[in-house]
Amino acid sequence: MVRVRATIGLLAAAGLGLLLVSGGSATDPRTPAPLPGLPPPFLGTAAVGSGGLTAAVDSYGDVIDLRSGPAGRGLIDNPSDRQAAGTVAPTTGIVPRVRLGNGPWLPPWRADSVSQRYLPGTNVVRTVARFGNKRSVLTAGAGATSLAVVIAVSGAGAPSVSVSVADGVRCAREARAGRLDLLCSVGRAVPPVPGAAAEDVHGRCTRLLRAAAARDRRWLARAHPLGPGAPAWARAMYRRSLLTLRALTDRRTGAVAAGARDDWAYVWPRDASTAALAYAAAGYGTEARQVAGFLSRLDLAAAARFEGDGRPIPGRAAQGDAAGWVALANRSARWIFPRMA
Repeated sequence: MVRVRATIGLLAAAGLGLLLVSGGSATDPRTPAPLPGLPPPFLGTAAVGSGGLTAAVDSYGDVIDLRSGPAGRGLIDNPSDRQAAGTVAPTTGIVPRVRLGNGPWLPPWRADSVSQRYLPGTNVVRTVARFGNKRSVLTAGAGATSLAVVIAVSGAGAPSVSVSVADGVRCAREARAGRLDLLCSVGRAVPPVPGAAAEDVHGRCTRLLRAAAARDRRWLARAHPLGPGAPAWARAMYRRSLLTLRALTDRRTGAVAAGARDDWAYVWPRDASTAALAYAAAGYGTEARQVAGFLSRLDLAAAARFEGDGRPIPGRAAQGDAAGWVALANRSARWIFPRMA
């Protein structure tokens, strides 16, 4: 995992908003207490991406997991053992903070209320935190190689932002009244911006979010529809499940990660095989064949889980039923289910 190298730059003196990209600490911090009815911070509740750069966002809008691909290496240090122990540092990931007047900087888990949803038919997630008369809206979306995070704040005051970045990812940023645009990509170089002008970051982030949403909606429109008798909740669950598969499937290789989090961002043959079955049932023949093809190239006797490039991960014995699941995935990929009436 990549640890943080703090590089703080203050951009203004008055207002609200703080963003941190961090990799944890060698000490034993405590995970902040959650808001009533919500899970603790730093547990992923939303997957962002479409098979390229992949992020997980917690219930408060913090980007708490970032990978070069669904089964790629972690770029934010948020280990699952610290999540379980409740010792995640409160500066882990991309964390927006708001300041009320001359008071302290407040992270989203100190808000009066927080709500979160995906933009309809997409893997672009929006989180709204309310602090008194201020409303902070964080929108996160990913393309193949870049992550856009936009924080807009309404209410009295103008934003003031500082940013600290990790060694595995670089971000171009622009702060303006009531808004911060952050464009991040993997590597040591700041993402190229047309004309190298900071004000272009706003346009890049806006275009990335719009393009990501449009691609997701076009992709989802290809799915077989459910039958006419399906209730609304089933249709919503069907669409969200397909979009989750899209976020967790590497668009280049067909490697399907079991989850966008530490210890699960690997290919588990049984899980990935069920993804191939789901793609086939929904009419996504290309995706089903790509996933099945990736699984067929694995040495299933070597381990229970695999890297996104097919290398086995030591530590867990091979699953005895993996070969059967992969065979079923290959069979279903050759026979795509007909559209439902």
